[in-house]
Amino acid sequence: MISKLLAALLLLQSVAWAASEGTVLSVSQSTMLHFGKLGIGALSTGVGPYLDEKEVRKHGLHAALSLSVEKNPSAHRQVSLAVGDTAEIAGYRIKIEHINTGSRTDEDGEGGGNRGSAVLRLWAPPAEPAKPRRKWWPFW
Repeated sequence: MISKLLAALLLLQSVAWAASEGTVLSVSQSTMLHFGKLGIGALSTGVGPYLDEKEVRKHGLHAALSLSVEKNPSAHRQVSLAVGDTAEIAGYRIKIEHINTGSRTDEDGEGGGNRGSAVLRLWAPPAEPAKPRRKWWPFW
């Protein structure tokens, strides 16, 4: 019974996300993006081996992200995602739209060129219904 209820709730949330186009934002490597209570740090971008969201070893272009939720340190985690992959945390959904690796060298051939970046599509959790305000005076 509980599993059917959970499956129904996940389906409803997926339908709500599909109906919403989400918000598209970009985050550069070594910077932090804030979206509602969600913090997203871009740790690195590049081509190489990584573990996807389901802990499956893959090789290819990916972005390593640090995800955290305000006032919820236990929800913090790091994920590596390829274009089209999604991650969910505390009701937020993150999808990778595009990854730019940047350049590895500057004009002199030394390190320190452009930083990589990731273009993300973000969905916030559904808003909680407003709670009715209590009246302070019984005759109002």
